[in-house]
Amino acid sequence: MPNTPILIRAAARGGKFLGVDAGGANLWVLNATTGESYAAQVLVNGDSGPPTMMTAPALRDSPVPVDDATAGWSLAPNLGRPCLLYIAVEGPVKYPDQAAIAITQARVLPGVGTGDPARGDTGLVVEIPGICISVDDHAYVDATRSLTVRAAVMMMCGCKVGATIGDASPWPPAEFDVQLVVGFGGRNTQAYTMTYSGTPSIYTISQTVPSKPAWAMITVSQISMGQSGVCRVFGDAPAPKTSAPLPVWIERR
Repeated sequence: MPNTPILIRAAARGGKFLGVDAGGANLWVLNATTGESYAAQVLVNGDSGPPTMMTAPALRDSPVPVDDATAGWSLAPNLGRPCLLYIAVEGPVKYPDQAAIAITQARVLPGVGTGDPARGDTGLVVEIPGICISVDDHAYVDATRSLTVRAAVMMMCGCKVGATIGDASPWPPAEFDVQLVVGFGGRNTQAYTMTYSGTPSIYTISQTVPSKPAWAMITVSQISMGQSGVCRVFGDAPAPKTSAPLPVWIERR
């Protein structure tokens, strides 16, 4: 029996593949039957994919466009029988506090696999949902009770909201609701809408607040894709922590 080509790529929901802009993605592959590990926190890096993947009309049954530089990970184990794989991808690696783990299962046939990069195959794509947020700057002036925040809002692949490919943006700012949520102690909170600056990914706000804030966080929602993001700005904001770097329930299986 020939070796089995297995090709896996990590992609952002509504975006491109997790490549250099995202710092890549970590990958785990485990044989669910034998427990054999084929990959344990392997860094998958490369290009985020050709522009056509966001501009060419695509149906649900069409493979995502790739090229030779597109980020992906391939192996060729010698499988003697059909097997069930656990596959987990974690990213974006460049923004560890924003990283999420997506886990799936796939049945693989010996000699067939999931794709071969030598043929230009797309392979098995594991999608990571979420919005990536990076706080660039923040300041509070006590004399004027003015709170200023500047942040970058991106897809999980690192692609910038508002960035254009061709004549339009696949990620129009109007689709993203960006809020600065501020806590003033106890349950007293207030949300303020941040404004798109006109520079891709950059949202800003300069807001007069009733008193010195105890904490602040940014929330982003993209209802059209059913996904959200949250990021701590300062203080003990109730922003969820990043998930554990290794899916423990897979390891114990």
